[in-house]
Parts: sequence; C-alpha cells; structure tokens
Amino acid sequence: MIPKKKICKECSSEQYIWARGMCKQCASRNPKPKSGLKEPVKKESFKPSGELALFQSIWAVRPHVCAVTDEPIEFNVWCFSHILPKGKYPKFRLYEKNIVLKSPDMHHKWETTAHSTLAKDVKWKPILALREELLEEYRLLEVII
Repeated sequence: MIPKKKICKECSSEQYIWARGMCKQCASRNPKPKSGLKEPVKKESFKPSGELALFQSIWAVRPHVCAVTDEPIEFNVWCFSHILPKGKYPKFRLYEKNIVLKSPDMHHKWETTAHSTLAKDVKWKPILALREELLEEYRLLEVII
C-alpha cells in the first residue's frame, strides 16, 4: 500500500500525515491536541503512604534475615512483605505485625503461589499461622468498627 499525501490541518500544505491530521513538522510543534479532541490525562500528584518510614523503622529493630529461609537479606522495598494484602485489608497497610521480612524471591513466591501449596512446605508454617492470626484480628476489628 502506497501512502497518499493529504492536506495538513495546521499548515494546509499537502504532506504525508503524521499525527492528529497534521504533517510531521506541525505535529511535533503542537503536542497539545486541538479542541474537540481528548485532553491528555494529567497524573495525580504522589501522596506518600508512610510505608517507607515504617519499613525503615522495622529494618532498624528486626534481624536482617528472611522469615522463611533464615538467609541474610539486604535493605530493599521487596524485602518487606505484607501478610494480608494492603489493597484488600487497607487498615493493616501500616500495621507492623502485618509486615514480614522476606527475600525478594520468597516475597514473589508468597504473592504468586497458592497458600494451600505453600502449606505443604514446613518453612511456610509460621507465616501461614501469622496470616490466620491477622485474619482473625481483622475480623474482630471490622466487628468493633
């Protein structure tokens, strides 16, 4: 298929159309869309959740080892694993007891593997027991509020 030259909406010259009905030169000069077209989506400003400060305070007091494998770990946000997901349990997002230090590999395994499968491995028993305890705490919190 051979492209055809068309009239540019901006400069009215016959050119190959590049974007939004304009030639390459006009499209690069006019990043904003003309009226009638959708405006670009503006990103909301970042609002700190307080997680980083909590992670730093946890790192200061807890041993720097994975809760599953007991291997040493280095400070990284992937080392801080929420037992109950922060999206589904927002009240426990900044609850210290809900955050466990794990290696990034174990954190990924926790997020992507069924807990019933993890239960077959003895190393995960304390984490799964903590999960059940936190679920019960959350249920009680929901009843009170």
